Amino acid sequence: MCLTPLADASNPIMAQVAFLSAMVGSDVAKAAAQAAISSLHKVDIAGGNNESDDKLRSAAPNGEKEEEAVAASNGQTSSDVLDEAVSEAQSQLKKEEQDVEQYLSDVVQVQMKEIQDKIAHFEELELLLEKERLQLRHMKDILFADQLAIMQHKMQILSKGNEKGEKVKQTNHVP
Repeated sequence: MCLTPLADASNPIMAQVAFLSAMVGSDVAKAAAQAAISSLHKVDIAGGNNESDDKLRSAAPNGEKEEEAVAASNGQTSSDVLDEAVSEAQSQLKKEEQDVEQYLSDVVQVQMKEIQDKIAHFEELELLLEKERLQLRHMKDILFADQLAIMQHKMQILSKGNEKGEKVKQTNHVP
């Protein structure tokens, strides 16, 4: 499996670079290469070495040479181009952060909706249980009233039976 032409290079560093660039994608590899070139360029400017600047430009891919040529024709320096790239990267980062915040907000809203639905369902169940509890309480009161009526009826029957029994006893004792 050959990822890039440099993957078979005899130089292990170049093989590793080729492998990593294949794994992250061409845009990320291009951005990393540009960052490395700009970093080396800054080091050379600080050191006053212009020879490595020519080497960097010759080592840069054709697309970067064209960008530098366009920048030079527009009157921009490499620092202007880098500043522009930095501002573009920052704006893209802000956009991505806003997208992430929006996605998180959407997820939170969906979860809140689910929680509100569950709360509404539990409130309905609570009302239903309260209604059933009141019905059971009412039935218990009715049962108690029925039992009390039965007991009173039994007492009346027993008291009538006792009155008849006393009358019978009184009539039997007459001399």
